[in-house]
Amino acid sequence: MKVSWFLEGLVDERASSWRTEVAPLPFVVGRHEDCQLVLPSAAISTRHAELIAEGDGIIVRDLDSTNGTFVNLEKIEGDQALRPGDVIHFADLEFRLVQSLEAAGFRTTMSIDMDAIRVMRETLKHKSDFEQMVRERQLAAEFQPVVDLDSESLMGFELLGRGDSDKLPRMPEELFAAAESLGLVGELTAGLRDYGATEAGKLPADQVLFLNSHPREVEDPDELVASIQHVRDLLPGRRLVLEIHEMTITDIGEFRSCRDRLAELGVELAFDDFGKGRSRLIELSELSPEFLKFDRSLIKDLDRVSGPRREMIRVLVDLVREIGIKPLAEGIERRGESDICRELGFELGQGYFFGRPQPAAHYLNG
Repeated sequence: MKVSWFLEGLVDERASSWRTEVAPLPFVVGRHEDCQLVLPSAAISTRHAELIAEGDGIIVRDLDSTNGTFVNLEKIEGDQALRPGDVIHFADLEFRLVQSLEAAGFRTTMSIDMDAIRVMRETLKHKSDFEQMVRERQLAAEFQPVVDLDSESLMGFELLGRGDSDKLPRMPEELFAAAESLGLVGELTAGLRDYGATEAGKLPADQVLFLNSHPREVEDPDELVASIQHVRDLLPGRRLVLEIHEMTITDIGEFRSCRDRLAELGVELAFDDFGKGRSRLIELSELSPEFLKFDRSLIKDLDRVSGPRREMIRVLVDLVREIGIKPLAEGIERRGESDICRELGFELGQGYFFGRPQPAAHYLNG
């Protein structure tokens, strides 16, 4: 499996998107023609900054540039570790760092499209509006069905937060791009979960509720547990599952304590967007999650692809079930995909085939 890094940016005033792979490392950014990324702007120094490998990760280092290098709007001094989704400014030129995983002819990409960067830039002009939206819970909640694939009966919902303001974006990708730039990720995440939990109280009590988390929350387990405790207080009898993106767990030992505290609250664990393969699965299994959500890129057209790819998925699903984890297929959009997922051993499914995200009232009236 190959892990690749990319910089996505805006090429010109028309804001057309552009992407380049950060390779080979070290990767120098500057105005000189010998740089790996040449930015012909007077604001950019001859050799402005470089990106360097550090273990499995990547760091950025400013090369004494005139106008500085910034990560998430903070000027860096010395080396700065980077994470997927970070916004990097070389002087006034803006890029987003993207990490992609490639294997067996398919790809899982952790990224936000360029519209989110444009929205984030516009949001900076309305910081007070954004803060008010979060503070006053100008939010919405939608719920997408999770079904048992054998019977196609409803077993629960995934809670999906939305914005509810005419001044700011509605969709979570764009909301979080804005929140990151303003340092409000934690407040936004907690606000979306709390509002959603209130709305979930209208749904049948026997339905499982899957809650999302933001990658940055894993860095502060105390704050994460406190936030989930509040949701538990709002929904004392509900079966809750917290979704954690599997790539955000870099230290199994450190996260184990957080996992134990969540278990004390009666909160189960799901690893989301799984797509990295068998070795990562064995490592993550030490945390004993109840669910593993296979990324939609693995599921798309699974009934139409070659036998070897289906066999690889079957092996992974079998392994998941052998170690006591329920495999869930995300992004099912057609009957054929649902049928092949059931045949390959998936126990649960989610996707537009079973239902699009809807407000709680939709399920009460249906």
